[in-house]
Amino acid sequence: MTLLALVRALHPLVRAEATAEAPAAGMEAADLEQSVWLRLLERRSGPGQPAD
Repeated sequence: MTLLALVRALHPLVRAEATAEAPAAGMEAADLEQSVWLRLLERRSGPGQPAD
């Protein structure tokens, strides 16, 4: 699965979860969503990924 396909598949789920969890976390939903995407991108590895 390509990164773009993964993002497209997960986008509605990540947005819904961030919207649901933001009030309990005391954060804006968009900030929580952004942190989820950042964590996903930081942990992604596999062929075709640039070296650090």
